[in-house]
Amino acid sequence: MNIKSVYFFFIFSIFIVGCELFTTRTPEDPNTSSLNYPPATSYEILLNNFSNSINELSSENYYNCFLSDDEVESISYTFFPSPDAVARYGIVFENWTSFSEKNFLLGLKSKVESGIMPSFKWTSGNFEIMTLDSTVYVGQYELSMNLQKELETFSGISRMTFIHNSSGLWKIKTWQDFQLNSSDSAKTFSILKGQIAN
Repeated sequence: MNIKSVYFFFIFSIFIVGCELFTTRTPEDPNTSSLNYPPATSYEILLNNFSNSINELSSENYYNCFLSDDEVESISYTFFPSPDAVARYGIVFENWTSFSEKNFLLGLKSKVESGIMPSFKWTSGNFEIMTLDSTVYVGQYELSMNLQKELETFSGISRMTFIHNSSGLWKIKTWQDFQLNSSDSAKTFSILKGQIAN
């Protein structure tokens, strides 16, 4: 064996050990796959990302659905809670921002029974008033989850304005939450936000 062969074998051995080619890596959690959250290049993708982020309690992906205060936009995100929530938790919503949304989902994650994910779905809805850079989505929703070992359901109607921002992505600019009807005793999404943020 000549010196070049020994040298090559030595370098090759260091390369194999140093790069850890034969070690297994920790697999990614399938619930946090980026495939569930493609960039919101359309308002349909934004709506899907929003729903998936709630079902998977992914606070970062949920936050990314909203027009954030640190974006270079002259406008910011605004949430209009349902009247029943304003009556109970009015002060909570006075300075509600996109960062408040992220904190809400983090707080919700800590209250949901471990291992049991929430179920959020749109029971009906459609896009209205569509332009090149904005659209309005109005939908009836239902959210069920185990909060502290008790099944709770929240339902109502959301009216969301989506805008196309300067980065070419769609974001939620405004979210209005309503009870299904004024005599409805069901808890709205706003009530849940008030409970978690209070």
